[in-house]
Amino acid sequence: MLLSHPASRVNLYFVIAASLLSLVVAGIIAQVSAGIAAGLIVGAILAIAGVAHYEVLIHAMIVLLPLQSSVPYGLKLLGSFNAFNGLAAVIFGIWVVNAVLRRERLLNWSGMNFVLVLFVVVCFAALFKSIDFGGTEFMEEQVNPFKRWITPMLLFFPIANARFSRPAIKRMVVTVLVMLAVVTLWTLKDLYNVGWDEINEENRVGGPFGYGAENDLAAFFVYYPVLALTIGLFAKKIQPRLVLLGLFMMSMIPLLLSFSRGAYLGIAVALLFVALTRFRWLLPILVVAGVFYESWTPVTVQQRVSSTQVVSNEVVGGRIPSPNDPERYLEPSAALRMRIWRGAYRIIETHPFTGIGFGVFPYAIPEYANMEPQMDAHSEYLLIAAETGMGGLAAFLLVLGVPFYSMLQIYRTSGDRFIRGWMLGAMGGICGMAVVNIFGSRFGREELVGLYWVMLGLTYAYIYLRRNRMERIAECRFMNANDATAKITY
Repeated sequence: MLLSHPASRVNLYFVIAASLLSLVVAGIIAQVSAGIAAGLIVGAILAIAGVAHYEVLIHAMIVLLPLQSSVPYGLKLLGSFNAFNGLAAVIFGIWVVNAVLRRERLLNWSGMNFVLVLFVVVCFAALFKSIDFGGTEFMEEQVNPFKRWITPMLLFFPIANARFSRPAIKRMVVTVLVMLAVVTLWTLKDLYNVGWDEINEENRVGGPFGYGAENDLAAFFVYYPVLALTIGLFAKKIQPRLVLLGLFMMSMIPLLLSFSRGAYLGIAVALLFVALTRFRWLLPILVVAGVFYESWTPVTVQQRVSSTQVVSNEVVGGRIPSPNDPERYLEPSAALRMRIWRGAYRIIETHPFTGIGFGVFPYAIPEYANMEPQMDAHSEYLLIAAETGMGGLAAFLLVLGVPFYSMLQIYRTSGDRFIRGWMLGAMGGICGMAVVNIFGSRFGREELVGLYWVMLGLTYAYIYLRRNRMERIAECRFMNANDATAKITY
């Protein structure tokens, strides 16, 4: 009976054709690379599952995103053909195929579409602008970093426009919480292996993000744990509430031991937003915890919080500061930021409209600040303004501000407690994100911001779901009114 429907038969033919083609191509490529052949087979399986249940692909992406740095080493050697790119390609392909087969609109309209396209266009312009600095060869070297910067953003479109049901959206949010638990437990395991007595600023862990990604991991524990807190506080049943609140408290341990002052400030702002918006009883707890932090935090954390001023700093950014430089008397991390930020301001003053080009900042900074090359900007806002111009910075602020406003509207109008908790937590995460990115470039790594774009996609999928429902209700009321008028006339 199911296959008697024309669309079902088309889906079946597509599955059979995709399976046979993938097996044939995989068999040919296996003679050259077994890894790529295996990737093709897995891609075919996901494509088949996606035709039947598109939601499965999004769950798979949610699971993959924070664990990319921990995928088998052999898959990383495949270059552009890696697990993330393969799954993203399948998601985009099935999204288009499903829209064509079902004769549905590919894109729903929202202001976020315009904002995101605007920002992507600005970033493309910055990529081509980089030719002015290092020629075509330099621009070609930036293509892969540019792809890693843009691709997570583009996930918004196939997720937001997939026409998920409300239960499906909730299931995917739960999967995000599950991955928060996975990253938390993974990091706690690494901390345990190091030894609690050996953990300090010089001996930090990167968890599943890997060595050298300690600050990115700290930002992760600012962006997403607030979701567990707010959804848990809105939960009616005691079991899910205890589980989610326990997950939030557990995720604060690796955040505390990240020794990232920017992350400390970010989570404080996120929690203050939650307290001021809905749960006022959290305010005294936060105030007491902040004032008396020395009574409950490890000594190493206290030292990190208080270590800003030093007697003398002999080297900053690989260069010796002059006696009159203010960063000479700041601790190394703060001193480096001060010097980089001054250089970034000079770049913006020199290139206020076009920027210097995507990926150019680390190479150009020695011309504007007394420091060695290959230095990170330590501020996402200054980095974007320096590389894309002030227009690019304005577009980036809209990328954060527009979804925040949309989430606020849903929070105020929804009667679903889970949805309200999700929206409040997501807004708190954006507040924390806005603060963290003042002190670091924490918006470009797929493992870190990928889940943010998934959450944005799910948010707008819910907005479109509500909009379509309201349109159907209005249409039914209009038809009923016309029927009543016709009966009276008759």
